[in-house]
Amino acid sequence: VSSIRQVGILEPLIVRPMGEEFEVVAGSRRLAAARELGMSEVPCIVHCLDDEEAVLVSLTENLQRGDLREEEIVEAFLSLRERNPSRWTPARFAERIGKSAAWMNGLLMAYDAMTKLRGAGMSVTMRFRPSTDERNDGAVSVSHLHEVEKAIRAVQNESGLSDSEAAKMRVELVKAVRDLPREDARLLI
Repeated sequence: VSSIRQVGILEPLIVRPMGEEFEVVAGSRRLAAARELGMSEVPCIVHCLDDEEAVLVSLTENLQRGDLREEEIVEAFLSLRERNPSRWTPARFAERIGKSAAWMNGLLMAYDAMTKLRGAGMSVTMRFRPSTDERNDGAVSVSHLHEVEKAIRAVQNESGLSDSEAAKMRVELVKAVRDLPREDARLLI
């Protein structure tokens, strides 16, 4: 609100036609701030986007601003993949948002670890670089989760470790490495 009051809206909202009205694809916070200031008009760029493209445009803008949680990125991918599994592979999604396939695969493995930890009763979130406060609130770095999950899968493949044994090992490993620097965590894992 303060920024818009001082300099106006510098970046137009992206909208798409929805019948007689328009849906905001990117810029909902700018619109809310403009409304709070009593503005009756805002600059917009109109794009004819299908649902999948609208998700990608919104996601890309939020990624560029750093406004998305890692979990939201994965959930956007999963939503698109559910709609069209043959089109939305991790590599294709990563390419569309300007990331590498390896980056996306690591994020997906970390997400898998996080959901398994939650299933085991652990209150955990994931962040690329969690702050001390975030770690105190249960955040674990994506790289730590990825490394833990990769190690658990390797042990399961080699030794036939049961799912319940793997769940216990996953929880213990995450507890042991969550506050360690990346290289120390890798060594311990």
